[in-house]
Amino acid sequence: FFGSKHWLITPPRHTGVSGAATSEWPSLPQQASALPRALPFKCTQGPGDMLVLPAAWGHATLNLRPSIGCAYEFMTEAFCME
Repeated sequence: FFGSKHWLITPPRHTGVSGAATSEWPSLPQQASALPRALPFKCTQGPGDMLVLPAAWGHATLNLRPSIGCAYEFMTEAFCME
């Protein structure tokens, strides 16, 4: 709706929990992150932008200024585990 949000996105193969705050990611040494140089993918979302993340992709977000947005998570039967 308004504001600006920075996204850090990783494909399923490199998804995990880093234990670091999103604001610390840019300053982490490359060796410590265990990610290839091209990762994480980065983008900035502004008012009116929509981002669709495929199932199992990892992400972290950082609000660049006060922001209000809306998120919706859904799963199809093909991804449900029993």
